[in-house]
Amino acid sequence: MAVISKIRKQSTLLLVVVGLAMVLFIVGDFLTSNSSFFSSNDTTVAEINGQAIDAKDYNILVQNIIQTQYGGNEAAKEQARMQAWNQLINDLVFQPLYSDLGISVTDEEIIDIIKNNPNDPTLRRYFSDQQGNVIENFRDPMTGGLDGQKVLSYIKDQVYSGVAEAEQAKESFTGFRESWRESLKSSKLSTLLSKGYYVTSLEAGDVYVEKNKKIDLSYVVQLYDAIPDSTVSVSDADLQSYYNEHKGEERFKQDEATRSIEYVVFDVVPSEADAENTKNALEELKPAFEKTDEDTLFVTENADTPGNINYYQSGDFPYGVDSVIFNAEVGTVVGPYRNGDAYNLAKVLGSRFAPDSAKARHILLPINGADTAAVMATADSIKAVIKAEDNFGLMAMQYSMDPGSKEKGGELGWFTDGRMVPVFNDACFNGKVGDMPVVVSPYGVHIIEVQDQTEAIEKLKVAVVDTKVEPSEDTYSSVFNDAQNFYINNNKAEAFRENGEAYGIRTAPNIRLSDKQLGGFENPRQIITWVYNNEVGTVSEPFAMDNQFVVALLTEVKEKGVLPLESVKDEVELEVLKEKKAEQIKTKMSGVTDLNELAQKFDSRVQKVSGLTFNDFQVRGLGNEPKVQGVAYTLEVGQVSVPVDGKRGVYVIRVDNKTEVPSDAIPLQAEKQQLEQQKASSVQYQLELVMRDKAGIQDYRAKFY
Repeated sequence: MAVISKIRKQSTLLLVVVGLAMVLFIVGDFLTSNSSFFSSNDTTVAEINGQAIDAKDYNILVQNIIQTQYGGNEAAKEQARMQAWNQLINDLVFQPLYSDLGISVTDEEIIDIIKNNPNDPTLRRYFSDQQGNVIENFRDPMTGGLDGQKVLSYIKDQVYSGVAEAEQAKESFTGFRESWRESLKSSKLSTLLSKGYYVTSLEAGDVYVEKNKKIDLSYVVQLYDAIPDSTVSVSDADLQSYYNEHKGEERFKQDEATRSIEYVVFDVVPSEADAENTKNALEELKPAFEKTDEDTLFVTENADTPGNINYYQSGDFPYGVDSVIFNAEVGTVVGPYRNGDAYNLAKVLGSRFAPDSAKARHILLPINGADTAAVMATADSIKAVIKAEDNFGLMAMQYSMDPGSKEKGGELGWFTDGRMVPVFNDACFNGKVGDMPVVVSPYGVHIIEVQDQTEAIEKLKVAVVDTKVEPSEDTYSSVFNDAQNFYINNNKAEAFRENGEAYGIRTAPNIRLSDKQLGGFENPRQIITWVYNNEVGTVSEPFAMDNQFVVALLTEVKEKGVLPLESVKDEVELEVLKEKKAEQIKTKMSGVTDLNELAQKFDSRVQKVSGLTFNDFQVRGLGNEPKVQGVAYTLEVGQVSVPVDGKRGVYVIRVDNKTEVPSDAIPLQAEKQQLEQQKASSVQYQLELVMRDKAGIQDYRAKFY
C-alpha cells in the first residue's frame, strides 16, 4: 500500500509540477517585460542606502549560501534568504561605517584570540557538535573546553596545507573566519560606543531617589464602568474631534501596511468509500503477506510505517482485535482492521517473555569521527574500573557526554520496552539485572548497567502493514466543487457573511505582506499575495491548502502611517466615552476635599497604598495609573489633589506620608556604574535601529517569496 500511496502522491505531484511550470513561464514573462505585478519596478527586492537590489543578484547570493551551508528544503531556503539579507545590510550599511571609523580585524588579531581566548563563543560553536560539546579532536582534556593550540595546528596542517583533499575544509573555515571577522568588528564598534556613555552624579542621584523615595497615600476612585455607556451620548463630531487632536500619537500609527480577512474552510476528509477502498486494497494484499517469508522486506515495501515490526503486549491493539491476535498461531495474518486513521494487517511472527519496563544507567562516549575500536577500548577500561571499585555514578559524572543523565550519575530511571534505540533497548530487556553490556548506537558507545526489571510477561512479535485512509481524487473534486459553488453563490461581502456562518467564519487580522504564517496553514503565501492585490469586499476563489480549500473575504486595509478614523473608530469611541464620563464624575466631585465625604457620596470607601515609588509600573490596588503616580509626587504630606482622570476612573488622592532619601545615603558610584552598564547593554540594538533607519531600507522581498 505504500507503493500505491506513493503513486497517488506522485500523480498529484505531476499536476503540481505542470502547474508550477506554467506559473514560472508567466512569472518569467512578468520579470522580463515592462508589465508590473506589484509595482513599476518588479525586479527590485530592496533599496538600501539609495541602492536598488535586483532580484537576480539577490537570488545569486541566496543560492551561493544554500550550496555552501544549507540543504534545499523550504526552511533551509528561508534561512539562506535571511542570511543573504543580513549580509546585504552589513555590506551596504555597516561596512562604510567601519571604514569611516577605521575599525578592522586583522588575521593577527584572530590568531591571538584563538591562542589566548579559545572559548570565544563564536569560535567554540564552530568547533562543537550539535549538542554543544567541543569535538574531541579539539578538546582540552583538562578543562573540556576548546584547545587553542589544537585549533591552530588544524588550521596550519590541514586547512591551509595546500593539498587537494583539504579544499572543502579550507572553504568551510574561510567562510567561518570572514563571518567571525564581521562579528568581531561589530563587537569593537559596540565597545567603542559603550565607552562613550557617561552618567553624571546628578543623574545617578535622581534615578536612585526615584527608585527609593516612598509615598503612602489614601484615595477614593469612581470607576468609569459605574456609568452605563448607554447613558452617554457620543456623536460623529466628538469622534472626529478626538481623532484630530490625538492622531499624531504612536498608538494611531503603524510602521507597515496590514490587511485583515474573514475566511471559511472546506476540509478534505476521507469518505466512507475511501475507507472501504483502503480496506479492500489491504484485503487483496493479505494473501501475499501470509505467504511471504521476507516479512521485513514486505513491511518496508507496503507499510506506511517502514520497519513496523515490534514486540507487543496484551492491550496494545484495538479492542476486539487484541484477543484475536494474542490467540492466533505464528504465521497468522489478522485484519484488515481499523486503527485510528488507518487500516492495518498484523502478522504474528513469534513470542517471548520479557519485562515491560527496565531501569538502567549508562555512560555515553561519543565517537564523532574517531576510531570506534579506540572508543570501545576506552569503554572497556572504564568498565574495568567500575567493576573493581563499584563507582558507576562517579565514572558517569566524569566521563559521560549525555547531558541529560551525566550529573545524575548516568541514571535514566524506568522506561518501557521500545522507548530506546533498538540496540540499547535489546541490551536492557534481553539481559538480566546486574548485566553491564557495552553497545554501539548512533549516539556513540554506551556502557550500560541494568539495575532492575519488572516481572517478565508474554510479548508477541508482530509485523504490521498500516495504510492511512487518504482522500481520493473523487473526494478532492467533491470538496472543491462545494468550495467553488460557495464562492460562485457568495462572492459579495454580505452574502459571504450571511451564508458563511454555516461553515464557521474565521478571522485573520493584521496580516503583513512579509508574514510566513497564517491560520495554521503550512504555506499561506498565495493567500497573502492575493490579499495585497485586491480591494476591501473582494471574495477569493478557493485556495488549495493541503487537505483544505479556503475562500476568503478581504475585510480591512490599513496602509503604513497614520491610521484613518474608520480603522481606529472603536478605540477612539472608548476614549471619548471615558472623557465624557470623567467630566460627569469630576462635576460631582467638585468642591469636596474630604476623602470620607467623597467615599460616602459615591457609595465607596477610602483605600490606601503604601510604599509607592515613582518607578512602580503596577501599583497594588490601582494597576497601571501613571497620572495618579505623577500627581502624588507633586503633593505635600496632608494635601488633597483635584480629581485626576486615570485609565480606570477618576481619583482624588491624599499623601499621608513621604519617606525621603538623605543625600548622604545615595551610593553614587554604584548607581552610576549600574546605569552605565544598562545603557551600554542596549548600544548594539540602538545602533541597529539608527543605522537601518538612516539607510532608508525598503524591503520588497515579500512580493517575490
